[in-house]
Amino acid sequence: MTGYKRTKLGQLNRLVTLKNKISTQKRSISDAASKSISDIHFAKKLGSLLGQATCTSYPDHQIKSILCSVDVIKNNYLRSGRLRKETCETSNSLINPYVPKGHQALSDLSGLLERDVSIHLPLLEKKHKPSTLCKNDETHLSLIFVISTTAFVFAACLLFYWRNNNPGSRKSLHGFNVLITGGSSGIGLSLAKLFYGAGANVTIVARDLKKLESAREIIKCGKDRNNNVFILSVDLTSEYSVLNEIFSKHVATLGSVDILVNCAGYAVARKFLDTPTNDIQGMLHLNYLSAVHVTRILLPYMLDQKFHQTHERRIAFICSLASQVGVYGYAAYTGSKYALRGFAETLEMELGHKGPFVTIAFPPDTDTPGYIRENVGKPVVTKAISATAGLASPDDVAKSVYLDIMNGKLISTCGLEGIFLSWITAGIFPPVSVRCRYLSDFIPGIIFACVEILAATPFRAVGIVYAFWMRYISFKYNE
Repeated sequence: MTGYKRTKLGQLNRLVTLKNKISTQKRSISDAASKSISDIHFAKKLGSLLGQATCTSYPDHQIKSILCSVDVIKNNYLRSGRLRKETCETSNSLINPYVPKGHQALSDLSGLLERDVSIHLPLLEKKHKPSTLCKNDETHLSLIFVISTTAFVFAACLLFYWRNNNPGSRKSLHGFNVLITGGSSGIGLSLAKLFYGAGANVTIVARDLKKLESAREIIKCGKDRNNNVFILSVDLTSEYSVLNEIFSKHVATLGSVDILVNCAGYAVARKFLDTPTNDIQGMLHLNYLSAVHVTRILLPYMLDQKFHQTHERRIAFICSLASQVGVYGYAAYTGSKYALRGFAETLEMELGHKGPFVTIAFPPDTDTPGYIRENVGKPVVTKAISATAGLASPDDVAKSVYLDIMNGKLISTCGLEGIFLSWITAGIFPPVSVRCRYLSDFIPGIIFACVEILAATPFRAVGIVYAFWMRYISFKYNE
């Protein structure tokens, strides 16, 4: 160790001597380039040697002197090099480093003897300038938050204006045939009233004939119009061949369906192991397979352009927020709705270039007869999580879905929570807030694409917090 220390002291002494020798020599203008290289070489060598020398410890007052002398020599030497490069003149004077008050610089490092070395070897800490990294990070985060918030507010206002002022939302449906499964109550009934009010011939499909007759009177509301309301009592969980025969006869009688709304479905809220297998199968058949079967039967007629162009036709699937995120107590129900969503997304891609517009609606919890039945036996955890979203009116939900169907939007949402979930679960969707098919959709598509990109990071952060909160509720009530 003694030899190591002496070697380092000798190197430091030779380096300072070399520096003083170089700085006193006259250099011509032609040597400016080589001087610049010498400066850089000297700085690198000095920094390297200083890093090696810090492995050896000295008394505190000598450590301060070393740091002061060598650091200032380095800084002044580089500064003088820059001045020489600019003026092409060589300074004849030695560089006398500035020494802070209370410290004494060593003119020669030979005064450091081994007897001055302390017994212990503490690490020699380097002095760093105050870093602005943390401050810059905070500024960047604040800027991202402000931009994202502004973009979200702008998008919400633009979406509200576009949805309510798009010509498609005010289009008359006179001469159009609309078929709504699950149209005897809830969202389906509210949609039927809107389509009937727009002049369409509406067919509502359900299993209970009495409910269908009652719903027809509600839809007509005692008014005589040129359009009609038809009822069709069908068990939508029947075999495909049975459904094919029934709906084919319906088309032969009333004509091709122009707007198909798959709204039939129900939910049983139980933990997976507490859910009866017949309910699991029932939800798969009604929530998923019935929509697949009815769409499969009616789509060939909808592709026929004898009476209306295919781009004027619509197919809608009423899913749920449970088809965007898994929620405690909805294992079987969520599975059926996720399947429906996947089917609808794929169908939209297949029909995107020529067929009817496809709309996937994600309504929140809605005050319907089905929701009342769903609450029977619902786990406490599920109720606690669902309570944060509130309860929507079927008429409000239906109005939002109706406008999105008429505008040809792929994704239909209700409220800010619906927009948030749709954006954060968009995956590789096109912009989810607008229709994206024609050239006229290009500018709105670009605008909302930029907005969704800017909002992606903060929305992802909120989504993570929301996920942990749901798990906290689950742990809290299951302790």
